[in-house]
Amino acid sequence: SIIFKIYFFSIILLAKKGVELMIEHINLFTGEILRKILEKQEKKVSYFTPTKPSRLFDFLKKIKKIKTKFDYKSYDLIVFVDFSSYSRLRPFTEKDNTYFGQKNIVVIDHHPDDKLPSHAIIHKDVDAMSTAEIIFELAQKLRKKYLDKEIATDFYLGLVTDSGNFLFDQDHERIFQNALALVQLGADKKFINNNIIRKKSLNQIQFLGEMIKRIQIQGNILCSYYEKKDLQKYNIDEEEAGYGLVVMQNIDGPKVTAMFKKNLSAIKCSLRCKDNAIDCNSIAKNFG
Repeated sequence: SIIFKIYFFSIILLAKKGVELMIEHINLFTGEILRKILEKQEKKVSYFTPTKPSRLFDFLKKIKKIKTKFDYKSYDLIVFVDFSSYSRLRPFTEKDNTYFGQKNIVVIDHHPDDKLPSHAIIHKDVDAMSTAEIIFELAQKLRKKYLDKEIATDFYLGLVTDSGNFLFDQDHERIFQNALALVQLGADKKFINNNIIRKKSLNQIQFLGEMIKRIQIQGNILCSYYEKKDLQKYNIDEEEAGYGLVVMQNIDGPKVTAMFKKNLSAIKCSLRCKDNAIDCNSIAKNFG
């Protein structure tokens, strides 16, 4: 409800002392947007992520301000952006697994997940294409005066990356309306296209060649894989390697694309589905 949204957003924006933003590594700019809105209201914000930001985002002006070592200070409020489970914070919770259980926490997320902090205030919209979209809609209703060209560009970046540049099947009417509103606010579409959509290193393209050589197709499933040594060979990180998955899911025929990542004894998998009848989130959840 609107009342709940106003109450929820006021908690974030009216914190008296320090606000800590804890973000998932993939959606750094969503936390960056919230930081900018808070700082415009003279709030002191610290900004953490458990993993080092990808070089893909080096073009963002203040990317270097993000910390990967948590300081366990006495914050008024902790905001989890684009995730909700403590498992995402393992590098931080391993040192002190009681800290977050004692703090005021707000979760802003669009992923379906049952593992939520029991004492958190939760704003979760699983129909949203991205967390950036959720925060933009709230800010547009409640804090529109803080939405300048720079913040609009960051929001637009969030929409573009989480929607596969508007490729993924979801609520297109909603995301296109939000994209139009952001462009009208001054979002620099050309800047985003030049730095994310069109910008690929030669190493990424050569790495993609390796992935294509390893493709196997069984029925409606296309698979490939890479190992940690492949990342080292081509001097790229996991975010840059993700370009291979983007390209392979466009191969005609298979409805499911799986990219396996082998790292010592652990194997991870990223899934993409073309057919709405196949729920990749449910598949991933069944395998943990």
